[in-house]
Amino acid sequence: MMSSGVRYSEGNDSNCSSTFNKKISECEPLPDYHFFCQLAHGSPTGIIHGFTTVRQLHTKISECFDINPSQIMYCTRNTHKLDMDKLLSYEIGLNDFLFAHIKGQPKEIKIRKTSESFGLTLTDNGCGVVIIKRIKPGSFMDKVSKACHGLIQPGDQIEKIDDISFNGRRHYHVASYLQNIPITNVFCLRLISPERCPMYMISSRSEGRNNHVGSGKRTIRFKQDGNLEENEIVDVEIEGIQRINEILGDSLGFEDNELARSWLLLMVSGQWLLSILHRQLFINIYNFLMMVVVVLQVSASYIKTVLTFILTILTLILVDRNMF
Repeated sequence: MMSSGVRYSEGNDSNCSSTFNKKISECEPLPDYHFFCQLAHGSPTGIIHGFTTVRQLHTKISECFDINPSQIMYCTRNTHKLDMDKLLSYEIGLNDFLFAHIKGQPKEIKIRKTSESFGLTLTDNGCGVVIIKRIKPGSFMDKVSKACHGLIQPGDQIEKIDDISFNGRRHYHVASYLQNIPITNVFCLRLISPERCPMYMISSRSEGRNNHVGSGKRTIRFKQDGNLEENEIVDVEIEGIQRINEILGDSLGFEDNELARSWLLLMVSGQWLLSILHRQLFINIYNFLMMVVVVLQVSASYIKTVLTFILTILTLILVDRNMF
C-alpha cells in the first residue's frame, strides 16, 4: 500500500539540448522540468522529472508509484477522465497535471465485418500502445459497441486482432489490418480498458472536444532525437493541427499530432523547399508516406516518383521567384 503524500521519481538525466527561443550550450544541463502526477483511478500525488521521451516518462511514473512500466497505457493532461482530446502525445504544458491510466481487465469481442468503413479513429501513445481515440456516431463500430452493451469504447487499447498481437506497433498498422479484413469475415478483437476507481465510474468518459491548450501557453515538446524543445503554443496552430488530424482520421483512420504539426509547418512556411529539406520535417513526411503505403497498399516506388515530382516543381517555382 502506498502512503499518502507527495512522491518523487528519481531524475538523473544529464542530456543536453537546445530549446525553442532559448539556446542551451552543450556544457549546460538540460532544464529539469517537474510535473505533478497521479494514477487516474486514484493515488497519492507524485512529482515526476528527469525524462526526455514518453517512454522515459512512463518509466519515471512506474518508479514513483511502484508499478510495471508496461502497465501504463497512456497519460491525460489535467483530467482523470478518459478524454482522448487531452491525451498526452508529443507535447506537455509546463503547468500540466498528469494522470496515468493503467491497464484493467482485457475483453474479447467477435465481430463480423459487414462494412468497409469501421468509423474508428486510432492513435497511439508513442510506446507501442494503439488506442481507440474516437468512434463515429452511427458508424459500423458504433453499432457493434451498442450491440455488445458498450464493450468497445474510446480509450481502449487494441491489443490483438485474432492471433496477431499489436503490442509495440503503430496506429496505421492496426488501421491497415482492419481495412484488409474481407467483408463477411469474423474476427476477434481483444481490447484492454484502463483501470477505473468506482468513485470515478460516473461521467468518467468525456465527450467534449474543445479542451486544447490555450493560446500563449508554454510547453515542452518531445523530439524524435530524444531531446526536449520549449515552445509557446498558439490557438492558430492548435486549430490547424486539429483540422489536419480530422482529415487523417477520415481518410486513413488514425490521428497523429506530431505528423499533423509537421504538415502544418510545411503549409504555412513561406520557404517551401527549405521546409521540406529540413531534416526532421523530411523524416516526418517520409514516415507519413510510408503510412500511406501500409494503409492504402500503394506501391512505394509510386510514392517516391510522386514525391520527386513535387520537389522538382517546387524547386522550379522557387528558382523562378528568385529570378524575378
